[in-house]
Amino acid sequence: MLYTLDAERYYHPTVAVVRFLAEYGHAPPMIVVGIPNTDRRRDFSYSSTSDDPVIGADRFLKFMEEELIPFIDNTYRTTPYRIIKGWCATGVFCIHALFTRPGLFDATIASSPYLVEDASFIFQLVEDYPQHGLASRQFLYMTVGGRDRPDAKVEVPRFAALLKRKELKGLDWHFVRLETEDHYTIDLRTSHSGLETLFSELIHVERMIKDGPDHAKKKLNALAELYGFDESLPEETLVRMGYVLLNQERFEDAVTLFQINAECYPDSYLSYENLGEAYMMTGQKERALQNFQKSLDLNPANEYARQKLKELNE
Repeated sequence: MLYTLDAERYYHPTVAVVRFLAEYGHAPPMIVVGIPNTDRRRDFSYSSTSDDPVIGADRFLKFMEEELIPFIDNTYRTTPYRIIKGWCATGVFCIHALFTRPGLFDATIASSPYLVEDASFIFQLVEDYPQHGLASRQFLYMTVGGRDRPDAKVEVPRFAALLKRKELKGLDWHFVRLETEDHYTIDLRTSHSGLETLFSELIHVERMIKDGPDHAKKKLNALAELYGFDESLPEETLVRMGYVLLNQERFEDAVTLFQINAECYPDSYLSYENLGEAYMMTGQKERALQNFQKSLDLNPANEYARQKLKELNE
């Protein structure tokens, strides 16, 4: 699940990034929930007054925690792994959520967070944060543009320096300066690079395969559990990871991954088709034949498997 703020501006670009990364195995498929901004000063304020002692950011976060997220979870097929993304003032709100409701979201992506004016509250919040850190593993990715606002180019690096000095346990944080981006173009690049960093273990699949199939199974199962999937990563994600290995000509590693995929999805004709393809590329004709035949048995309409069987037999 990815919750993106400023949806009136950045919802469609975020969806495009998510679809693209999922299509090529760089991220699992996910639902994107867009939250439009209606009153920025009201909802993302960190100052209280005698008339309103509750700061706006706390009120908006309470709405998300008690109303929006339960509604989404009850309406759609979600996993418990949640990502929140924001830009400028909503980027600060995402960081505020991380340190006031750790665990509500598992990953935070903040593009050019506007850490000025009353957002100095965030600096003090982190400064006073217990040294033992966060109770659960948390991810933070934040950026500033090389052509960004002058105050952003001062305050965001200053906040990164605070995080470096605090060394909070349980927080995997990243700060990146995107040289060609300005304050308005930065969110698209941040979404892409932030999600790729978050799911980097899926991208660099060769690292988990190198120690053999048993290690790979344990690692893939751990990732599935981390990202909230019931038993294993989605089949389409495993398949895309396998084809990355094929394209790298790591044929034996691809066979290992497709074997794991077939174990996870034994009723899928595509899992055996993919395994047959990998065996064929390693010159293991008999195993390729067996798996293409298994694919065809599961789906007699699979003309691709039928054609491959014909080619191999000839």
